[in-house]
Amino acid sequence: MSEKSLALSMKGVSKKFPGTIAVDDVDFDVYAGEVHALVGENGAGKSTLMKMLAGSFDDYTGTISIKGKETKLHSPAMAKAVGIEMIYQELSLALPLSIAENVLVGRLPVRNGIIDRKKLTEDAAAALSRVGLEYLDPMKPIEDISQHEAQLVEISKALWNNPGILVMDEPTSALSREEVERLFTIIAKLKNEGLAIVYISHHLPEIFRVADRVTVLRDGKKIGTKNIHEVKREEVVQMMVGRSIREFYTKRDHSIGKDRLVVENLSRWGFFHNVSFTAREGEILGICGLSGAGRTELARVMVGLDSASAGTVTLEGKRVSARRM
Repeated sequence: MSEKSLALSMKGVSKKFPGTIAVDDVDFDVYAGEVHALVGENGAGKSTLMKMLAGSFDDYTGTISIKGKETKLHSPAMAKAVGIEMIYQELSLALPLSIAENVLVGRLPVRNGIIDRKKLTEDAAAALSRVGLEYLDPMKPIEDISQHEAQLVEISKALWNNPGILVMDEPTSALSREEVERLFTIIAKLKNEGLAIVYISHHLPEIFRVADRVTVLRDGKKIGTKNIHEVKREEVVQMMVGRSIREFYTKRDHSIGKDRLVVENLSRWGFFHNVSFTAREGEILGICGLSGAGRTELARVMVGLDSASAGTVTLEGKRVSARRM
């Protein structure tokens, strides 16, 4: 990385809350044209560290330098002013408003005291083309586009400020495999344009796919930084949790028993349809899917919070009504 310029340098930064030190004397840096992954278990200090960078906490100790210049980040506005943009897991888009209004919020073009709709559309179209969304009508409401498209609109919104540093917090949490691949293509493009990217994720395969380096936090402390091609996944996990990954997967002998819960063709129209499965004694059955796939709605019907449209639920051999149990 020596041939690249340092976009961000955090030296000895710490943040205390009453009764705890959330970030303890951490060094963290990112080069222009680099994807630097930040990983750790929940509570490791990742979010606190990035909130310091975003200007949400101004009572930190240590120093933060942007492009070699030490900067005190007192507010989110100041962070944006020095070229820092954050993309959080929960998107900050107003669903009823148009894509263009969301992308240029706070910077809407004005002519003769009123919004210049023509320039608004042109500017938004230019921003969308940077993330591969040139096919979208900038005046379409956010609520009429897909989750993946909304994620890319959020990125285009951040890029419209021409940042030098982009922080992405769990950007693939609600995306399909194909959508994740398209996002990775965009990240590679931004990296080649010289953007410094901080990538936060719990999915290690993603880290090893997109990152150049990875920094591990544990209990608020920096455990280490590794070049991604010089470290194995098992080593990263061990750095995160403090012990060997083998300790998590000790073999246990147990037997699988009879059916305890049987769900057949359970449906709630508009949410999920014809779902069938069996849970047996001695096993853990996982139900997974992307956001909006119907997982929560299925669980609500099974416990009686919502009514089923069709299907049956049998518990320990006894038929149970799935309509307001």
